[in-house]
Amino acid sequence: MEITIQQYLQYKLHKDRIVALPELGSLRLVRFPSTFSSDRTTLFPPYYKLEFDGSGTISAESHDSNMLLKLTELSKVILNSILSSGKATLGQIGYFEQQAGTVFFHANPEFESSFTAGLEPIHEISEISRVFFKPDESPSDILEVKKKASWLYRWLPLMVVIVLGFLLLLWPAAQKPQTSKVLQPPKKDEVIVDSVEPIETAVSDTAVTIAEEIPVGPNVTMPCVIITGSFKKAKYVLLMTERLQKLGYDVYTEETDSTTRVGLKYDCGSMDPDSLLSLIRTKVEKKSWILK
Repeated sequence: MEITIQQYLQYKLHKDRIVALPELGSLRLVRFPSTFSSDRTTLFPPYYKLEFDGSGTISAESHDSNMLLKLTELSKVILNSILSSGKATLGQIGYFEQQAGTVFFHANPEFESSFTAGLEPIHEISEISRVFFKPDESPSDILEVKKKASWLYRWLPLMVVIVLGFLLLLWPAAQKPQTSKVLQPPKKDEVIVDSVEPIETAVSDTAVTIAEEIPVGPNVTMPCVIITGSFKKAKYVLLMTERLQKLGYDVYTEETDSTTRVGLKYDCGSMDPDSLLSLIRTKVEKKSWILK
């Protein structure tokens, strides 16, 4: 399936965070971390900004020959448009503008926000529970676990002292020489014969997969991602990973500032993302969302 130049540029930015435009410069996707509001009551999610570098220091060798030729022609069209009218549009990604002899790039805010789609500011403790905790786990449950852990840490030194004291009491007895006894054959009535009866167990493992409900083409050209969960604890990451693997999906994981995203990769060049997202929300996680 042939893709457009705009789709190719979006794919390269998703994959490499940078794309070279021959004879023009390069577009770089810069990530900014999460920040708090001035009153420290709201936590804003991380975000991306698309920046233009007109120095031309980035090599264009990462493109294949066919796409390199198309990008070279695109760069010439952009340069001619800038020279003639002072502006040049790059589809839904943004537009170039010349000011005082310098070329600037203005990114489309909707395009930039697509890289963090699904991440929203956190205002209340209920939202923190929704983002960072397992669905059946509340902040009060976490607090109770911490109380039990603190009790263990408080009494652990005393328990260690008691165990060491007990071992010291047993030490003299362990040092006493033991008298050797001559082993005698057992008497006839002391011999016990054990009979082990074989126990037959039947174990049947069943695996249900829903991956076959959405056809996947043989040639994956544009891998995209649907996120099914974002977790702070490794055990929940493992549970979601195993669940997706049992369903036959190609698992995707990504480390963020404080959580690990788990999802699945698919070919968005030959598959309708909205149809797959609807299926995943029905069969896996109703709060799943498209990352790219």
